[in-house]
Amino acid sequence: MKYLAYILLFTLGLSQSTQASPSNIVYTETVNKNAGFFSIKEIHIERLQEMELTLPMNESGNYLSDCSKSAINDNSTGFMRTTDSLDDISLDDIINIGKKAWQFIINNRPVVNAGTQIASAIPRGITCWSDLENWHAPRGEVYRAIYVNGFGFEVVRLEFRLVYSYGGQVNGVGHYLSNATIQYSKLDVFWGFSINASVEVPPVTNVGTKENPVAAMQFSVLWTVRGLNHLQRTASFVVYGDGRPTQVLP
Repeated sequence: MKYLAYILLFTLGLSQSTQASPSNIVYTETVNKNAGFFSIKEIHIERLQEMELTLPMNESGNYLSDCSKSAINDNSTGFMRTTDSLDDISLDDIINIGKKAWQFIINNRPVVNAGTQIASAIPRGITCWSDLENWHAPRGEVYRAIYVNGFGFEVVRLEFRLVYSYGGQVNGVGHYLSNATIQYSKLDVFWGFSINASVEVPPVTNVGTKENPVAAMQFSVLWTVRGLNHLQRTASFVVYGDGRPTQVLP
């Protein structure tokens, strides 16, 4: 019966967990050493790849927003508009003019408009990220979260993209962030399990100096997986306006 069960699992398309390269693993946890089939034994988060996106600045609605139009015409976007001049702006007072929370997986299904949920860390009083200069091309990082059951099989596999632009400056000063988001990429869930995933963006910070501000933005990604039991975990990803490597905080 044991071998018949294994054959049936492979027939249903369930894949056995494979050992990832240690250099790619950013977080791992043993949840329950005595887990059964419908409960989680281990969780792994891997960094799959990092790349500079070559999409033109105004052709990808998934990666770039026209915040000037959105902010003027639709207050629900979360963008703020002001009439302050650059002389009145404190460059080290950095705020998020975009979204602060959104869902990107609900009951095993990706949220259609999750790619339009973006955040930007720029000086208070600036009307739009496009008012800044010297932006680098958008950077994309792909991560994978894997949930392994007590039989050693991957029962939930979620891939997502962390996308942002960095390096924006005001008259050559500072390093800011724009069009930052977390997007669904790929999801495989075995029968009997479900997953929901959401993002929260805490207040942004200045990790530079008053004279040369550097924006830091944290994405707290919350996963809730259900099988026979309820398992909730959070991982945080911190991106920086000067382009330094992303920091992963379990």
